[in-house]
Amino acid sequence: MIKKIIFSLLFIAITTFSFAQTEDIQAKADSIAAATKMTTDSTSNNQVKKTEIYKGTYRGIFMGLGFVVGKSDSAGDAINYGKSTDFMIGYTFKTDLCSFDAIGYDVTYRITSFNLKQNSAKILPNNVQHKSEVMNFNDFELTLFNRFQIGNNAHSLGHYLDIGAYGDWTFSVVHKTVDTYSVANAAGASTTDTKDKGLVFVNPFNYGLMARIGFNRWMIYGDYRLSNQFKSGYVFPELPKITLGVQLHLFGKRKRKESKK
Repeated sequence: MIKKIIFSLLFIAITTFSFAQTEDIQAKADSIAAATKMTTDSTSNNQVKKTEIYKGTYRGIFMGLGFVVGKSDSAGDAINYGKSTDFMIGYTFKTDLCSFDAIGYDVTYRITSFNLKQNSAKILPNNVQHKSEVMNFNDFELTLFNRFQIGNNAHSLGHYLDIGAYGDWTFSVVHKTVDTYSVANAAGASTTDTKDKGLVFVNPFNYGLMARIGFNRWMIYGDYRLSNQFKSGYVFPELPKITLGVQLHLFGKRKRKESKK
């Protein structure tokens, strides 16, 4: 719960910062105000419109916060929804192929936390019950996407739909448990926090599909994991495969190339 509150406060703080950059973005937008130019033909004296077509690149930093929403394989690895979170921060790059299509990639650090339910059916990673139990998956992730852009994106990132695939390297998994005692234990403690690392049953590489709907700086994202998180030699049921959340472009830079028709 503390981590969730910290993530939320961090997200709100950076969101506030990002809106402070609006004036800078507006200033840049003003420089493209001549989207339609009127010129006088030297011979016929007729006015002709010349429309500037936007084409260029964008690179920037984004942040995301979401939740695990997919279904567990069984009661043996059931999770507490609302407490199972997805946090990320990453770098994105995209280049326009034309006014309505672009390709790009994200490089992301991501931590997905599965808050495990404590019941008699639990078997992941064992059947021992605790006050609370979490598995944190720390990943470096590469995402390739195709962006379908809607409307004029010369003044902002515009409205868009991203469809793509991702692959990640799980470089660290931390299994954390918390136990409390009404009577102090042998060490004289009322609470015990335990962390297990180097879990041998976790697959180090995973892959899946992603989709995003963007409204300028804001995005709604969804991911679906196609691979199994656990090695085939172990009988653990799979954790939920779907995450949903929001992402925000904190800051970025465009490089424009304009042509006339």
